[in-house]
Amino acid sequence: MERCCFSGRNGFGFECLHGPPPRHEVSQAFVQINLGAEPEPLGVDPDLSGWSKAIANGYPLAAVLGRGRYADAATRIFVTGSFWCQAVPMAAAVATINALRDEDAVAVMEQVGTRLRAGLDQLAQEVGVPIRQTGPVQMPNLSFPADENYAKAAAFSATMLERGVIVHPRHNWFLSAAHDDGDVDRFLEAAQHGLEAVLGCD
Repeated sequence: MERCCFSGRNGFGFECLHGPPPRHEVSQAFVQINLGAEPEPLGVDPDLSGWSKAIANGYPLAAVLGRGRYADAATRIFVTGSFWCQAVPMAAAVATINALRDEDAVAVMEQVGTRLRAGLDQLAQEVGVPIRQTGPVQMPNLSFPADENYAKAAAFSATMLERGVIVHPRHNWFLSAAHDDGDVDRFLEAAQHGLEAVLGCD
């Protein structure tokens, strides 16, 4: 099996030790960046994929999708779970998947994320703070070059929090289809102050 991993060095993508990503033989778990088979935008066609969290909008549910040739092996594995007999997570998953499709939610998140990322880039240039943004726009990650012990990230997130916007200092953020232009405006207003706080770290 070809060993592959995510790479943040050149944006968001797959990097393999020997050549381009394989079309098969990759076991993986991805987050929701595409309504279809998640890895499609990355050019990967996995044999198995794991889905959880967002599939039922926060209700306890996970799923493994895979090629038919693995179905027999799955019947020989004994697994148990606390929530398997609950109908509510199943109904939540159906409602969530339908809403994602009907509301074109992935495109909405991409649009909002693109505006957030562009606005943050512009603010950083205006304030004079070098930043690095990685990950897909629906799950942006902000870091600061030469940020030992995450002091700059902590100053940014603390200042954002003081203005009612919660961002993690060392982890990617998650946009949802509920976010809109008003949320981006509020984020950017707080980010202006957050970036100014980062200047004080130098």
